[in-house]
Amino acid sequence: MAEIRLVATDLDATLLTSKGTLPAQFAVYAQELATMGVHTVIASGRSLHTLQKMFPRNKEMSFICDNGAVLYANGQVQYASLIAPATYQRMCHFMRRAGAVPVVCGPTSAYIDRRDIKHRNALAASFAKIEVVSDIEQLTASADKISAFFPDGHSSAALPAFEQTYADNFAVVVAGEQWVDIMNLGVSKGTALARLGSDMGITAKQMMAFGNTDNDIEMLRLVSYSYIVENATYGMEKVARFRTASCDDGGVLLVMQQLVSSKRRTYTRPLSWATGR
Repeated sequence: MAEIRLVATDLDATLLTSKGTLPAQFAVYAQELATMGVHTVIASGRSLHTLQKMFPRNKEMSFICDNGAVLYANGQVQYASLIAPATYQRMCHFMRRAGAVPVVCGPTSAYIDRRDIKHRNALAASFAKIEVVSDIEQLTASADKISAFFPDGHSSAALPAFEQTYADNFAVVVAGEQWVDIMNLGVSKGTALARLGSDMGITAKQMMAFGNTDNDIEMLRLVSYSYIVENATYGMEKVARFRTASCDDGGVLLVMQQLVSSKRRTYTRPLSWATGR
């Protein structure tokens, strides 16, 4: 692990517990790793405004948001892959016909239709800022991801219809039991992480990543140190090289602790030699 210079982790059902809580020790490990030259990246299907609220002290972190549609680093948006309004308006119409709640996701806000205001509290768990509009099929705001929210958790069953309609021209992924996300073709956490690595001079062999489901596949395939948590969805074991404990048992933190220990040995050796101890 001595060569690791970047650690990227998914949030929901990976770093966060099944109750959606962030382990307190994560910030401690991330800060210590930063002093050792290891950069921490939050790679999530959640939007930028949500991650900024969750990690207010984010100067030493980068965010891969909306499954890779937005890359935020050094305190600013480095890249955003936007979807044309006319296109996402049609997507919203399709999602409603499929029995889903359409959510238009942009760098500064998420948007829902006034007809879906009853779902606002449930959606607030994923979006820090939600604006209610009179007709989402007339919205023209900047958007980088369009999400279908299934209140009863039917995302996997609905996926084939979404893929048949959009997969030729867009990236379509399941992002949890209640979510199907659509982004521009080529958008993924993996492509965003590769872009960030190129900007920082960090290779895939120097990266570690954690995930649990479909929208983490490209990221896990990119890095040399790829981990899934024990509660990962079926089939993800074919993607990652390693497995750690579940999100409720602190699987990500267990590996981060190993990395911290490894880095401590590397950093203390020169001091020990110099002092003769």
